[in-house]
Formats: sequence, C-alpha cells, structure tokens
Amino acid sequence: MTLYTKHDVLIHKTLANVKFIINPISGSGKGKRTAELIREKFNSPNTSSEILFTKGRDHAYSLAKELIEEGETSLIVAVGGDGTINEVASAMIGQNIPLGIIPIGSGNGLARHLNIPLNPQKAINSLYNAQTSFIDVGIVNGKQFFCTSGTGFDAYVSHHFAEADGRGLINYIKTGVQDYFNYKANKYKIEVDGKDYNVDAYMVSVANASQFGNNAYIAPNADISDGLLDVVIIKKFNKLNILPLVFKVFSKSLNSYDQVMMLRGANIKISTSSKQNKIYLHRDGEPEWGEENLTYSIKNNALKIFV
Repeated sequence: MTLYTKHDVLIHKTLANVKFIINPISGSGKGKRTAELIREKFNSPNTSSEILFTKGRDHAYSLAKELIEEGETSLIVAVGGDGTINEVASAMIGQNIPLGIIPIGSGNGLARHLNIPLNPQKAINSLYNAQTSFIDVGIVNGKQFFCTSGTGFDAYVSHHFAEADGRGLINYIKTGVQDYFNYKANKYKIEVDGKDYNVDAYMVSVANASQFGNNAYIAPNADISDGLLDVVIIKKFNKLNILPLVFKVFSKSLNSYDQVMMLRGANIKISTSSKQNKIYLHRDGEPEWGEENLTYSIKNNALKIFV
C-alpha cells in the first residue's frame, strides 16, 4: 500500500489543472523553447495543463483574470520576466489560486529572491516539490509591484532601456553608463510612517524584495512577507566614486555605504518637482510616468504563491 504525505496530496491537487501563461519573446525567445519543455514534463494522465501565449502588454493580466473567473484552474504559472510576472500576479491578489513562476527574463528579481531556479527545466521540475506560501504586495499610486519600484536614476535608465534594441544585463549596463553622467540629482521630500526626510538624491527605491535582478541587491535586508517596504535613498555623491557603490550593490552590502540611507515602513510618500509635472517611475523594472507625489502602501501576505 502506498502512503501519501499531506505534501504529496497538496502537490497532486495543485498540479491537477495547471495553466501556463507564457511571454513568447521573454529572454530573447526562451518562451517558445520553454513551452516545449513544459509539454514534455506535463505529459501525464495525473495532470492537466494548458499553455497560453501572450500577445502584447497587459494580455497576461487579462488571461489570468479569465482563468480565475472560470474557476477551474488549480495553479497559474507565469513564464517570463518580472514584467510578465507582475501582470499575472496583479490579477491574482487575494485569490485562492496560487501563482507559480518560471523565470526566463533578463533580471528575474522576484524569482531570485524566492530562490526559484533560473534554468527553465529545473524551474519546471521544482513545481513538483513546491509549497504554498504568501508574500506581500506593494502598491504605488494604486498600482501593484512585487519586487521593486522607484524614481530617479534607476527609473530613468529603465525608460531608456525599454527603448533600446537589445535586452539582457550587458545592454542594461551600456544604457546605464550612457545615462550616468547626464543624470542630475533631485530634491525629494520623503515621509515614512509619518516621519519626514528632505534629501538631495540620485534615486529613491522602494523594495518589497531584496534585489532589482541579476543579483543587484538594492535592499539586502528586505523581507517579502513582513508587511513593510524598504526605502533605499542614494544621496547625491561624487560621480567619480561610482565603483565602490556598484561593488556594494552586488556584494549585498549597500547598507554600509556612507551616501545611502535605508528606512522601513508601511506607508510612504515621496514628493519632488519636475518641469514636465511628471517623473520617471518604474514598477518591477517596467517604466512608466509617475506623478510628482507618489504614495506607497503594502498589502501584507496578499499573494498566494507556489514555489
């Protein structure tokens, strides 16, 4: 007689009817190749699966919403980069259906924080050993983020990177280097849980998870389920001292850099001024235009995940 543990039963139920939402252009075409790996792995009478390809921006969100409304899906797996994961996860906040992740993007910040394998085959296999848990959801001016958001230099680079021809870390670095000496610090008023700070800063990041992606740790002590957001302020500094700053980011020691201020709170307001009456903003690396007054909050353990 075969004995099944509670975890075995959970796995069986969760993988009973799986839907994979795939961005086919993520990772320079990895999406279609990953779809073939999924078909091979989920070719079993014990599981039912379907692959859905996105066709443009916001389509992943629409697909996830439709699956939730149908009410027959046991697990929705986002296959793509942080932008695709953001869209799918945004539709699943507060739902009982868990989110799985197969990371095939260029940064994969959330997947790295959650220790999900970056190799597509290993990530697919890991679904058979996954467990259910919950993570926080960040909100900025009514829109969700799950990894990081911010304004200033990182958002400025995100806008230009989105317009560049290539993707990947090397092209991101090229864009950052080109923008670095042209970008100027700005004055910010920052309120964290009622306490005010006035700073000249190159960037203000608000982090739910610990890193942007590619092991660039902007908030090395961030806890994705503590009900708090980490605010990281890189104050104005001599631009010739960039190398020590970069080293700190990639060695998980940014909190020890003199020109960095780290705060933590549940309710955050960031105010600045702009000639265009709008500012550079990003959510999970995806660029957009933000208002001069940004309001951040957090929903504690609002997203059910399966990793």
